Amino acid sequence: VVFLITKAGVSRQEIGKVIAVEPQLVGCSVANKLEVNVKYFLSLGIPLRLLGEMIIDFPMLLKYNLDVLRPKYRYLRQTMVRPLHDLIEFP
Repeated sequence: VVFLITKAGVSRQEIGKVIAVEPQLVGCSVANKLEVNVKYFLSLGIPLRLLGEMIIDFPMLLKYNLDVLRPKYRYLRQTMVRPLHDLIEFP
């Protein structure tokens, strides 16, 4: 919970909603799953505040397998030539 608030951009006011929707996040490894995923999304240029909003709207985002997500992101950006904004609006 502390990681989600301090490193993933989730507000204190919304942390209860995130955990209620995706309680499995509490059992996820911070070092091996949550931190890796947050760093990936930040590396794409998603600002921390917006990442927090994305997590609030769709907490499962932090549980995605990056080996599956990376090719989808490349397809969205390179083949479909869609802007990063589209990913942020519809994770």
